[in-house]
Amino acid sequence: MHNLSNEQLVEAYTKAKELNLDTEFVRNLDKELRNRLIFMIKK
Repeated sequence: MHNLSNEQLVEAYTKAKELNLDTEFVRNLDKELRNRLIFMIKK
């Protein structure tokens, strides 16, 4: 997941939510998105 661009990560998260994929996978995507947002805000 760390190799994905921000856009790819958002797209993967959106698709996973739409398809009701495994909740652990969605949680991991959500966690990564939050971490990146926090990092971007702190810059």
